[in-house]
Amino acid sequence: MSDEINKEALREEVSHIKEAMGIQERYPSQAKSWILWGSLFAAACFLSQIVAIKQWPGYLYIVIWWVLMGAVGGPLQAKISKEHEGEIVETGTKPSFWVSIVAVLAAAFVIVISTSPFIGDLGYYETTAYIGTTILALVGVYYVILGNQLKAYYIRKSDRYALYIAGAWLLALSAVIPHFQILTNWMYAIYGVTFAAYSLGAYRILSAR
Repeated sequence: MSDEINKEALREEVSHIKEAMGIQERYPSQAKSWILWGSLFAAACFLSQIVAIKQWPGYLYIVIWWVLMGAVGGPLQAKISKEHEGEIVETGTKPSFWVSIVAVLAAAFVIVISTSPFIGDLGYYETTAYIGTTILALVGVYYVILGNQLKAYYIRKSDRYALYIAGAWLLALSAVIPHFQILTNWMYAIYGVTFAAYSLGAYRILSAR
């Protein structure tokens, strides 16, 4: 290996280190987005818990989540992004965040639909727990993927840990909940409260840097 090659590699590494930024620095809208999606997630969980307690029809879960996360969250996120459109620090051609989340949600949909013929004998809470933990576990996988993707955007490691923690938390909860009846019965409340606490904590830490 020649000295010239070593110098070039070192120069590139130093360049990347200098470009490393926090999530809030590179994406000024992220603080508002964090609060937005954390609040909507908690609200959807709260309403879903009411549906679960009343044992109302399962389609109401779909209505709640699509209305809050799609019909409400989508336009509000677009508004936030537009407000900070000129403040985003560009880093060239990078992996798309949308491709990852669409792929993960599509995988969750396929898993639930393909296995639905085998869960017909489960009770109401067991069925909702199976569907809910499957979907949210895959959302946890997305958070881990997103944290790793942000390496390509030169986001510093300490900020990416916030996403790794969220992913690990979703995966851990999804693994534990089905094994305890009380957790199964109060699944949405548990997800909602803990995620709201996580979102506020992450917001305070990341926006303070």
